[in-house]
Amino acid sequence: MVIESVWHMGHVPRRPFDAPHVADWPTVQEWLPATVPGNVRSDLLAQGHIPDPTAGLNYRHSRWVEDVDWWYRRRVTLNPLPPEGRAFLIFHGIDYLSAIFVNGREVARHAGMFSRQTIEVTEAARAGAFDLAVRLWGSGALPRRRLSGLQKAWQFWGQKLYRSWVGIYPDRTATLKCQMSFGWDFAPPVRAMGIWDDVELRRTGPLAIRDWQISGGTGGDPVAVTLWLNSARPTPAQAEITLIPANFRGDSPPPAHFSLRLPAGQSRVTLRCPASGLKPWQPWERGLPHLYTARVSLTGPDGRRLDSVDCRTGFRVASWKDGQLSVNGRSIFARGLNWV
Repeated sequence: MVIESVWHMGHVPRRPFDAPHVADWPTVQEWLPATVPGNVRSDLLAQGHIPDPTAGLNYRHSRWVEDVDWWYRRRVTLNPLPPEGRAFLIFHGIDYLSAIFVNGREVARHAGMFSRQTIEVTEAARAGAFDLAVRLWGSGALPRRRLSGLQKAWQFWGQKLYRSWVGIYPDRTATLKCQMSFGWDFAPPVRAMGIWDDVELRRTGPLAIRDWQISGGTGGDPVAVTLWLNSARPTPAQAEITLIPANFRGDSPPPAHFSLRLPAGQSRVTLRCPASGLKPWQPWERGLPHLYTARVSLTGPDGRRLDSVDCRTGFRVASWKDGQLSVNGRSIFARGLNWV
């Protein structure tokens, strides 16, 4: 279940990211409709509260957006959980500094926009509804680069020669974030913030898959599927792994089956499946970039579904040796790379 509608947002004065108590959403003066996934500036622009920040010097008129903090909130409703059911909130991407509240209680605080956050909300979900709120620190609160005394001196004197408004040691290097949003020769300094990826509510049985990773599947190696699991109690389970062609027509390898006995709490298991017959992902000039839908299903002794996950993946070998890039054992010319 993706939670994407009926969000609202509003701003409050800035507080330090490490402040112990930041639940000040009651002080928001005006709640505006918000888009999730989305961006604070995009919503303000769509509703006519700021001019287009990409035109001319308009970005100057929305700098205030980065100097305040923002709240997103909504009411989440769901069907009642079964007695052994569990519920997890998954934020696939929040940009950049955030705190998450469920029924007024802080349950997570995080820095970074690319890492997924998973929060168990089983007790709150048993009531059939709960309040969800997310505090976003404005981009003016982003981490700043810490300079040594020598670097500070060079920043002061070298800047007079360098004549760049971003400085000798730009603060953009202190975050894993789109670098051109800090200002580039072709882009104004418009640092984004928002819930930029899906918010998902997942319902599971007593056993839940918290994360997973696929490796191998090339050069005769088996496909290795590593699962990070969370079990409410010691649980026997059956795991099934299937690989289904996703962007081409072809035969699927036979499903692989495993019997598991898992302890209560956190655990990690690695399951290895035969990789015979898998078609490799290839660069476009060498053939098709073959992709598979990998699916892991967990069931209990009675056959009831406990949890399942799936994603697209490909199988290839990339290596770098003596200045030469190789893919699937053959040299390839790298036409370029960039990160802005």
